[in-house]
Amino acid sequence: MRDGALRMFSRIGGHVALDLLNTVEWRLDPQRAIEDLPDYESVLAWAQQCEILTDTEIAHLRRLASARPRLQAAEHRRFLQLRETTYEALIHDSPQAVDELTTAYRNTLQKAHLQHDGPNWTWAERSITLETPHDRVTRHVINLLTGPDLGQLHQCEDAACGWLYLDTSPRHNRRWCSAADCGNRNRARRYYARHRG
Repeated sequence: MRDGALRMFSRIGGHVALDLLNTVEWRLDPQRAIEDLPDYESVLAWAQQCEILTDTEIAHLRRLASARPRLQAAEHRRFLQLRETTYEALIHDSPQAVDELTTAYRNTLQKAHLQHDGPNWTWAERSITLETPHDRVTRHVINLLTGPDLGQLHQCEDAACGWLYLDTSPRHNRRWCSAADCGNRNRARRYYARHRG
């Protein structure tokens, strides 16, 4: 998030699946790691900003969540598990994680149908439930795993950050999630180390 009191989420990933992974700040440093999705409401806020859910759908899901607190807590845990499974599949090439994503994808398709959306066909849920954010993100994750953009995947080279993004720079030599954040901090650290030496 890295934006103070306003609930604004990073969109530097270049793909919804990567923006999801980036909802853990300082992932590679357990002492500093920050969870940006501490509850189901924050999942809805993230999904709204990433345009996965419409305002109408968000309002409907908030009503459902209010009426079913235990179920919303369970869906929150399942959503975070999807995030971590995706990380394991992308970064550690875990066969178990890939199998879990495959199963999740099959389950989402059983609850959806294809519909015409302008010139394209898209998957749409038969009904909006507390599972909908998980299901839609699952389809985005599979889209990334099976699409041509995966070759551009890069992890920020800061030792603590761990954020991921698609490197679309002309030379494919982007090193940092943000030149103004991790980039500047690491350049300053190297400068200090050189002059101290």
